[in-house]
Amino acid sequence: MAKLSSPLILIFCFLLFIGFINAFNISIRKDKRLKAKDVLPAALMTIQQNSLNYMSQQLTPLIKQQLLNNFQIPDIDSDIDTPIGQVLFQLSNIHINNFEITVPTVQVASQGLNVLIQNSQASLTADWHYKKKHWPHLADHGSADASIGLQISFLLQISTSNPSGISISVTNFNAIFTQFNLKLHGGESWLYDLIIKNFRKDIEKSVQSALNNNLTSVVNNLLQKQLSSLNLVVPIGPAEYNLFVDFTILSNSYNVSNSLTAGTNGRVLQKNAPIYSGMPPVMPSTLGSGKMIEFFMSDTTFNSGLYSFAQAGLLNVMITQSDIPQAYNWIFNTSSLQFIIPGIYTKYPNCIIQVKLTPKEVPTSSINSTNGIGVSVVEEAIFQVILKNGTIVDAFGLDINLILNLIATINGNTMTGNVSYKTASITVDFSTIGNLNVDILSTIVNLLFEYGLIPIANILLQKGFEIPTLEGLTLQNPQIVYGNRFLAVRSNFNYQPQQ
Repeated sequence: MAKLSSPLILIFCFLLFIGFINAFNISIRKDKRLKAKDVLPAALMTIQQNSLNYMSQQLTPLIKQQLLNNFQIPDIDSDIDTPIGQVLFQLSNIHINNFEITVPTVQVASQGLNVLIQNSQASLTADWHYKKKHWPHLADHGSADASIGLQISFLLQISTSNPSGISISVTNFNAIFTQFNLKLHGGESWLYDLIIKNFRKDIEKSVQSALNNNLTSVVNNLLQKQLSSLNLVVPIGPAEYNLFVDFTILSNSYNVSNSLTAGTNGRVLQKNAPIYSGMPPVMPSTLGSGKMIEFFMSDTTFNSGLYSFAQAGLLNVMITQSDIPQAYNWIFNTSSLQFIIPGIYTKYPNCIIQVKLTPKEVPTSSINSTNGIGVSVVEEAIFQVILKNGTIVDAFGLDINLILNLIATINGNTMTGNVSYKTASITVDFSTIGNLNVDILSTIVNLLFEYGLIPIANILLQKGFEIPTLEGLTLQNPQIVYGNRFLAVRSNFNYQPQQ
């Protein structure tokens, strides 16, 4: 039996807190017990296209830093016809220098993210050499340089089929010259037109191949680095209970030209224990493009948390007078109850009382746009008397049907909340002290919750919780919206990627 160092309601608030502190991360690994095909997402994360373009803008300086500023292209040679006959012409020591990319434009497509980099610039240097194939074996050599304009495009594809987690791949890479200004040094002037005619396509293909290897590697490594520190299989509660929140990605979908949505497990689990079997609702993937990022959490997330906490015994709590403001400590002494519950005073005069709370059923939550988050609890409350010799005896037990309401708010990166006590219906389960007046007991229970537990919970909730997010990501003007069986966190953000 756990001592109630924080009141019962804080357990529910803690579940909400755990969900939000993880809402903006993307996991790269999965719990091996869970199969994507067997689990429907209980939470969704949607990134709007404008935020993808903002993030690409923030990542561009890192891409520039990691691109090889000088990389070599294999030699190119060909037999060509010239005014002096057939010659073997070769370009060697071909180097791409001073490669500068512009900010990529990202567009959500049906199979991934189309990335377009326009107006990029590079310099090319090379040596040229030719030798006439027949007598007389005339030969010449020199150098060449060129300024190149480039348009680069590729497709980023996100896969969740890998058992170890998500993966990102670069496909459909293409780089074309939008500008090619070549200058030859040495040799005859007729060589210029021949090189442009015979070698531009070869040079373009070679540059494309080199850029494909270089840029693809840089983009893959950079994205994996951003993902490497992220983990959404997060332990919660005392370590010995092996509880964790799992927000790993199960699926992804593309809303063309609008947004990218990831479906996540979104459940609280206990290692080697039964999994909550409730089905998640159908949720919208977006409430509009007015915010850069949205996270949708269904009531399945909260109910799985309540289920797992109950399975672990963490909802079994003990309330003592130290958990209640001093003004209401009289409730916990039999002498103070002699006129309200005379039987307990007659049998156990001047003794301390404690209240043992145990859920008779797994608590359930509901979410709607009017009341926010509602929690329904069926509790057994056993009023126990501590005798002078330390023996603990059960005086009477109550069945309490309790309805609580929780409204969460976010200010900056801090989440705060307010919980209200709605109603409680009470029936007597058993009594060892004679008949009990249910109306009087209802008054005591109301006092315990309304003036004891609820104010304490709200004082703690108003202090708030700092929300850790992606490293380098700061929420801007976040808001919480409640819908039918879900809540949505919608926010803009600033992003400074990992170096």
